[in-house]
Amino acid sequence: MPAGIMLPMDISDIKIADFDIMHFNKEEVINTLFFFYLPATHNDYWTEKTSFVYDGYNITLQNLLIDKPENDPYLTILQTMNIGINIKGLETLSLIYLSDHNGQYPIWATRVFIQGNICNWNIPYKKPDEILGSTPSMDKVFVLKIWAEAARKNNNSKHLTYEDVSLFFIHYIYPNGIEKGFMVNALTYNTAYRQKVREYLLDQYILEKIEQLEIEKPKPQITNEADLFAFADSRINDVFSFHIENRRWVEAFWDGKRKMTFNKNIVQIPAEPKSETRIQPTIHVLLYEIFNNYGIQVIRESDEGIGNLDFRLLFTNTQGMALSIAIEFKLAHHKRLLHGLQSQLPAYMNAIRTTHGLYLILWFKDKAARFFKEPSSFSIEETKLTLTKKANEINNRLNKVIKVLIFDASIRKSASVELEDSY
Repeated sequence: MPAGIMLPMDISDIKIADFDIMHFNKEEVINTLFFFYLPATHNDYWTEKTSFVYDGYNITLQNLLIDKPENDPYLTILQTMNIGINIKGLETLSLIYLSDHNGQYPIWATRVFIQGNICNWNIPYKKPDEILGSTPSMDKVFVLKIWAEAARKNNNSKHLTYEDVSLFFIHYIYPNGIEKGFMVNALTYNTAYRQKVREYLLDQYILEKIEQLEIEKPKPQITNEADLFAFADSRINDVFSFHIENRRWVEAFWDGKRKMTFNKNIVQIPAEPKSETRIQPTIHVLLYEIFNNYGIQVIRESDEGIGNLDFRLLFTNTQGMALSIAIEFKLAHHKRLLHGLQSQLPAYMNAIRTTHGLYLILWFKDKAARFFKEPSSFSIEETKLTLTKKANEINNRLNKVIKVLIFDASIRKSASVELEDSY
């Protein structure tokens, strides 16, 4: 999993408890109940309840299949608990999207009852050989070792790595059944935060197709700014056209729900496009996925002294020369769409000393203007023609290379033909 998405902060190993952790009496007679979700990549976990002694503790472990949200005992916690993540346009994220199932059901989970109090917070330890990956939580290591022992007892060959589980719950229960305390442990491995944000903003199919594209198309030879520009233009067109226009992956750019009558049926559709600020995190991560493996940095909202450039692509060639191109992003119904092309983008390009820039636009008005009506006076074809003409004028006058890329993210009725599943 990529670990280098340029986010303004990083978060790891969050503990949220309904009791004072620092004054928890480890000597009290208390039992411990763990609950965590299992990787969705497997679906044939054993379901028999398994009881055994491990490291002096009496253990009862059971895997269970949660078939739908209402049967998830922790759904309310997942939906109502928000984590502040400090990304402009995505300031908070519900815990359900930081879980190991991302709100998708059915999902497997494990419940582990330990007769005794293990509460091993912040105790130094040697990482066990059978637990792979980085291991900052001894409680999690202990319960994964218990799960591995239960798997052996059930003749199951599956194993869990430390990175397979990012979220788990712990209940501390007196022998009479009264609960003393409850704790949520989230983002419990080093790259979990960046991985979960990535998965929230992009669907898995997009990530797989980008990886496929990297294999099918050779790595470019980038020696100068023109090479970087040509590659960026080509690759953005490949990915954005296929997923946004052909696959109709547009829900990431729309917000809310409303009902309307379509072909005599009441259907639920998105209410309106998201704001530019709220779409930018998705564009940022998508650009990151496209360019990261080629050594091209994607810098979001770099301050160039005259305002913020939306995105900057930065690459160092084999001669050690830093190459840049500017990307300005706008919604097609933005009131100052032309101003962004004529004034903002050229000024940003001058500030970062590049002659190459892309003007990236998302279009939301459907042809019948039924789902969204802006811009009211123009079609997508007219808008692209007008902006391309203006870009050519700027290029000739200022000796720049600016290209307009506009992608149709409008709502359409279902296509009657299948689209070829390739770039």
